[in-house]
Parts: sequence; C-alpha cells; structure tokens
Amino acid sequence: MEKELLLTQLNPNDLNEMIANGIKQHLPQIIEEHFQLKHLDKDELLSRKELSELLKLSYVSIHKKMKEGLPYKRAGRRVLFSKKEILDWLDQERRIWK
Repeated sequence: MEKELLLTQLNPNDLNEMIANGIKQHLPQIIEEHFQLKHLDKDELLSRKELSELLKLSYVSIHKKMKEGLPYKRAGRRVLFSKKEILDWLDQERRIWK
C-alpha cells in the first residue's frame, strides 16, 4: 500500500526539501541501473559506438565529455575507451555531484 501525502499542508520550502531528499536517496541506484555498471568487464576496450550504446549518450555528448576529461586512447585514427578507466571516471564524477 502506498503512502498518501497531502500536499496542501506543505509550504513550498518543505516540498522542495522533500523532493531534494528523495532525489538524493534514489539517484545513486538509478544511475547504477542506468549505466549497468554491475555487469561490465573492466578490462575491455570500447569503440565510440560501444560506449555510446553502453552509456546511452550520443556521439556529440561523448565528444563533449572527452573535452571534460573522459579518458580515451588513440590508436591511429581510432579512439578507444577502457571500461576500467571509464568506470573510475564515472565514480569520480558521481562523487563530485553528491
């Protein structure tokens, strides 16, 4: 059975605080499920396409993240991403946003 909440008795500041607390409580789990971090083989190298599919980001977003510090390696004209380095970078970014 779900809890009922009467919003008419809340002032806007209390509502904002309740929403912020709910987000803080559930966001780490949502992020982990979204990126499927539990199922990654950390030693594998990924292409841009594979990383795009894994993180559900466009190529443009990946390029922007590369400029912001997303770790990558060049192999000639190819760009490759280490899953381990990507996971470490995501964990670091996640800690910054907490």
